[in-house]
Amino acid sequence: MRDVSLESTRWTSWTKAVPGSQYPSLRSPKVFSCEPVWGVLVGVRDGCMTLGAGPELYRVDAGAVSARGHRLGPEELDPAARERIRELTSDRPGRDRIREILLLADLTGFSSAGAAELLRDDVRSEEWRVGEALAEAYLLDNHRCLFPWRSRWDLRNPRGVPPGADLVGFYEDGQESRFAFGEVKTSAQGDHPSVMRGEGGLPAQIIDLRDRADLRRWLVQYLTLRAQGQPWWDRFKAALTAFFRNPRDFVIFGVLVREAAPNPTDLANCATKVADGCPTETRIHLRGLYLPPGFLKSFLSPLGGAAA
Repeated sequence: MRDVSLESTRWTSWTKAVPGSQYPSLRSPKVFSCEPVWGVLVGVRDGCMTLGAGPELYRVDAGAVSARGHRLGPEELDPAARERIRELTSDRPGRDRIREILLLADLTGFSSAGAAELLRDDVRSEEWRVGEALAEAYLLDNHRCLFPWRSRWDLRNPRGVPPGADLVGFYEDGQESRFAFGEVKTSAQGDHPSVMRGEGGLPAQIIDLRDRADLRRWLVQYLTLRAQGQPWWDRFKAALTAFFRNPRDFVIFGVLVREAAPNPTDLANCATKVADGCPTETRIHLRGLYLPPGFLKSFLSPLGGAAA
């Protein structure tokens, strides 16, 4: 069951770079983009329209908090969708943008060998990175979200973990934009995964985003410093206007990515906790995404080598 219909989208070839966007300059004739009528660019590859929502397995809503579980199977995780997740995991968009900048710089003595070395990515993928990439694609395709600035671009250590929320961007509500903050947890554990407990667990992180004005201000400042001149500038201005009008008017997404049998208790307790004391203006959506066994490990290979 999709929360948002994408039937109104139109498909167009995307043949030039979008400066500063997280999406690559897609020069291949096989690569297309989905340009929804609300103006968010969605990168897709080789005719794969979107990452499907998958069958809804359970609903454990609590108050104004929606909490749903979905199974993602072979139909949703087809080869094109897997390639898209792999590109987000390895930051193919970032490396494509670096390639564009190198071409624009027109450096004296520029060599393809030097560019290939600069574009190498020797960082081995990890399950949590795969889960975060999958969650990002899922929210983008099924919940009208856009997360335009990848937190990885701000790391000075390629093996570091970005501070703050996992995902920072926008949620499209009709013709209006709101700031959207996302937290993602990935687990292959059985019952009662540890990522749902303690100070670093998903409920605690969502409550922090919900209640801490200083944290939200920091995240908005983070986007503000990067927004001017970007293709998503208008979306940013609209979300900032809504935020100034009511600092509690924002959306939080909590995504649990699991390789385990679906269990409503995965989200039920979390939904109850985060619904308690939630302001009426703040919207919280919890999603459990259940994957086939071995899906996460299938991405755990070195990502080194020159970018293709």
